[in-house]
Amino acid sequence: MKQKNFYIILALTFSIGFYLVPSISFPVTCDGTEVLCLDLTSNWEVEASGGIIIGGDFNSEGFMPYNEGGIDWFFGIETNFASGSIDVDVKGLLPVNEAEDRGGKVSIFSFCGRPEGDTHSIGLQKMAPDYRDGHIFRFGMDDDNLADNWDAVIITGRDFGCYYSINDPPWGPDETHHFHAEWSSAGLVLQIDDFRCESGGNGDTFDPIEKMFTLAARCTHYANQQAVARFSNLRLIASNEPVHCGNHSCEAEYGEDCISCPYDCGDCPEEIYEEIISELTEEQQNMGDETTTEEVTENAVWEEITSKEDSSEEPTAEPGASKVEGGCSCNLLL
Repeated sequence: MKQKNFYIILALTFSIGFYLVPSISFPVTCDGTEVLCLDLTSNWEVEASGGIIIGGDFNSEGFMPYNEGGIDWFFGIETNFASGSIDVDVKGLLPVNEAEDRGGKVSIFSFCGRPEGDTHSIGLQKMAPDYRDGHIFRFGMDDDNLADNWDAVIITGRDFGCYYSINDPPWGPDETHHFHAEWSSAGLVLQIDDFRCESGGNGDTFDPIEKMFTLAARCTHYANQQAVARFSNLRLIASNEPVHCGNHSCEAEYGEDCISCPYDCGDCPEEIYEEIISELTEEQQNMGDETTTEEVTENAVWEEITSKEDSSEEPTAEPGASKVEGGCSCNLLL
């Protein structure tokens, strides 16, 4: 097996916060538990792992993406990223003083649900100079694509109590920095060299049936949002806990029904929708303007379905439940 240089960080942990911790660097061997473990020095190594090179070049120091480039990997139901982690070394990332569509905002990595239109996502980005303190990082997990409504998020700005900027002091072209990021329903962890920050989540998970992992760019490969830097020593780990929604079996014991998992359980009966919709007009008039017809329908259908099920020992969260239940008020942080 190849040996690769990664960093193991020893530290006490807290539910929220950041701190600098001593780092111990020594060679780590890929042990076979990783989904990906690559030094990123050759295209054939990436292609052999299933990676699709959208654009970029390789040398002995690693991979650098072209504009609208990066590397994509696709995973199915057999690989569960509901919790996981990534390690990667990045050399030459600079605080470019341009707008976000001109290289000021760049992506270290992205996870997206598939097919297109699935709103699950995880991403780590170096933000633009005019975003909060400037040249800081945003590491977020989301399942609805709504602004200010994260399932969990870390923003390395001063007002988050987790300050880190690559412009304070400025990173240089010959500097290599080690990134380690973790995600789960419990929240997020971000480490950059000796810096560490944690944030709790609201209990939601990254659990699309099909998913796409993109290194050094957004899943959408937007122009000028690739990280202009050398990436090396990639190590990607998935929890690979048993997957329920998406296994072609409607399992009520795991909370699956026609609302939570139509993939397995099918669409809700038409008569339920007709009954609920026929009663919407009066109910809608009593709702605030911010509540949409779709939201009322979803909540009403949910109540109709769950009222016909036996009560379980543990309560199930309803659709539209607050996403501010973890260690941070995530809807206030953008």
